[in-house]
Amino acid sequence: MGEKKKLFASLRYIVPSELEEFLEQQASEGMILRFLSQGSLFYFTFASEEPEESAEGADGSEDTEGSAVKEKTPEKIKYAVDCTGLSKALYMETLINKGWEYSGRAMNCYIWKKRYTGLDRPEDFTDKAALKKHCLVLGVLFFLLAAVILSLWAVMIWEMVKFDPEIMKNRIPVFIVSMVIQLPVMLYMLWAGYRLTGAAERYGKMEGIVKRTASSYKETMEEIAAEEAAQDDTSDLFGPDAKAPKSIFGPDEEEPASIFDLEKDTRTDE
Repeated sequence: MGEKKKLFASLRYIVPSELEEFLEQQASEGMILRFLSQGSLFYFTFASEEPEESAEGADGSEDTEGSAVKEKTPEKIKYAVDCTGLSKALYMETLINKGWEYSGRAMNCYIWKKRYTGLDRPEDFTDKAALKKHCLVLGVLFFLLAAVILSLWAVMIWEMVKFDPEIMKNRIPVFIVSMVIQLPVMLYMLWAGYRLTGAAERYGKMEGIVKRTASSYKETMEEIAAEEAAQDDTSDLFGPDAKAPKSIFGPDEEEPASIFDLEKDTRTDE
């Protein structure tokens, strides 16, 4: 079983949804994420694994007789990167009971995986509100760190301009080297902050869609229940305990004679 390491994977795929796509892409190539250790911030370790196959019939049912030609369906893996404020014990127990495998934590998010076959992809359970908060807080933090680096640059430039060049002659090379080293760090902070705040907005829209869908579903079910109740009330009008409607002619009123009865009376008189 071969292994390979992906350096700074959690920093390159800092948005949870992008990390899910990256892990699933590796799984499609037969490289499965190993349980994350303390060094997961710097690298992810993947182990090669031959994709398991399940024998299914053309209609998706298992062929128990073995007479028909068996169709090999490769096993796939669905990853979920989730952030939640729920109780860790209850949260993990619930997902484990539903067949999810815990793969560790990265960037304060839980990583789960679940194996499946065919088109029966597991449903997404991630908390969109928690993911939105996670991305927003982390994005603002990266922007603040970038601002700190810029403020250090401003201080160094101010010192180079303010003080005597003869005194600063030995410090200027040190300042330039430190600025060159800090430049890629600052650029990464700005990039990560931009990616995370944009992801927070997308997760916010997804959260709104979920809420509107749930609200619409609730309203639809209430409307259906009201219509069924109205139909039940109408059907009870002529139920076994209901009284027949009164005739339009009262007890003292006579019903009009039929035209055929009038013709009979006329023939009798003749």
